[in-house]
Amino acid sequence: MNILFAVENLDWINPIGMMQISAMAKERGHRTELVVLSKEDVCLKIEEFHATVVAFNTSTGEHNKYAKIVEDIKAKYKDVFVVIGGMHPTFFPKYLEETKVDAICVGEGEYAFVELLEKLESGQDLSDIKNIIVRNGKDNGMRDLIQDLDSLPFPDRDLIYRK
Repeated sequence: MNILFAVENLDWINPIGMMQISAMAKERGHRTELVVLSKEDVCLKIEEFHATVVAFNTSTGEHNKYAKIVEDIKAKYKDVFVVIGGMHPTFFPKYLEETKVDAICVGEGEYAFVELLEKLESGQDLSDIKNIIVRNGKDNGMRDLIQDLDSLPFPDRDLIYRK
């Protein structure tokens, strides 16, 4: 699958969680790319990259801007799966109901995201993934926190450094 990660800008903070999830997706054979929303058109990038999944990480404050961007994406690309994780959906899971996103990730997303990709790719039911809440689905609770951080791949810095 082609996963397009989206960030508003790349100033002085690297989105380490996004880079970590990108590394895990790449380990499983997926392609990843980044769109910087303050400099690029997300819809054009979806077309150029043939994205099947668009993933955002949002905190409170930028969540409204991302909701509008997701609305634009879903109006043009109904088959593109949009997932948003980060602090805002973790603390306010009703964000799923307030937006056009297909799913939110609550808590740690590393293993939840790759399970989501596997199930999307094989056409399986998505409603039983811990840390992922899909539209019209239920909250399946949270996975245990990752204790052995050395078991994770190094973050995909190339995702950011190419920009």
